[in-house]
Amino acid sequence: MPPVVSSITLVNLTLSPPTWSFALAGSGFEAGAVVLWTPPGIPTVTLHDADILSVTPEVVRVLTTQPLVDTPGTYTVAVRNPSNETSPPLTFQMGLPGVILRPVVGYLHFYGYAFVRPPLPNLTNAPLGLAPGATVSIYESGTTTLASLFDDQQGTVATNPLVADVNGFFSTYLLPVPVDVQFAGGGILTPYTIGDAVPLDPRIPALEAAVAQLEATP
Repeated sequence: MPPVVSSITLVNLTLSPPTWSFALAGSGFEAGAVVLWTPPGIPTVTLHDADILSVTPEVVRVLTTQPLVDTPGTYTVAVRNPSNETSPPLTFQMGLPGVILRPVVGYLHFYGYAFVRPPLPNLTNAPLGLAPGATVSIYESGTTTLASLFDDQQGTVATNPLVADVNGFFSTYLLPVPVDVQFAGGGILTPYTIGDAVPLDPRIPALEAAVAQLEATP
């Protein structure tokens, strides 16, 4: 079956050099696939393997550079597998740079409760407790890159981290990609992570060095 692109979301961007990382959600993607773009007023541009960050049967992560897709306008995107099967082009609109207006399908409702974890070892079998007001950070799986979150199915951009309410409840929408979740505050003594992302703990030498470098930057 040919691949299908159902939605596109901006996952990350850098200012210098200007780069844009997108996630294309759908089905039927194969290793070695390429991405076909049609920016406004420019013929279709094929992005080769060097521009593909990762490919799974459901998601293609791709990197582009300015000015390929950074200006407001209407774009199309498609994925072509090594078998030369190509997905139907997906049309989307970009409002402000990096803000995708359409399409708005493919988001998952992601919600849950932040809990205070008992000290380990839990010799008294103490129960989990709610963590009202806890900070909920959602990362791309295995990284410390914050995932793109949305307030609704219409793609309204939400903040990340989130803050749990008075009942420890949090709710957001995101692209169906693997994520790690970190909780801190709200009675939680030490930030901990569900998943494989590195906790934002300043005692970790690599992060401590990165923080020191940022603080030294004028």
